[in-house]
Amino acid sequence: MFNVAVVAGTADVAPDDQGVAAGLLASYAQLGTAVGVAVTTPLVAGAVPGGYRLGFLAATVVAVAGVAASMAVSSPSVHDPVRQRPSEA
Repeated sequence: MFNVAVVAGTADVAPDDQGVAAGLLASYAQLGTAVGVAVTTPLVAGAVPGGYRLGFLAATVVAVAGVAASMAVSSPSVHDPVRQRPSEA
């Protein structure tokens, strides 16, 4: 899944800037993972009534929201197999 995100996130980036774009994507992925663990751990550990059920529900809601957001803002050029790169035109 992460490889797909990197390809999609760097598809329209200039070749000289693709390393920076991939690095930013990796940083945001790690930050998102850390925040997700920090939020769901107290829920699952029982600090909040509802425990596992609430923790898994929260994780599912965030995952579905992330998929919906990525589909809403995804670049149509990434999904177009016939698209030519500017250097090929």
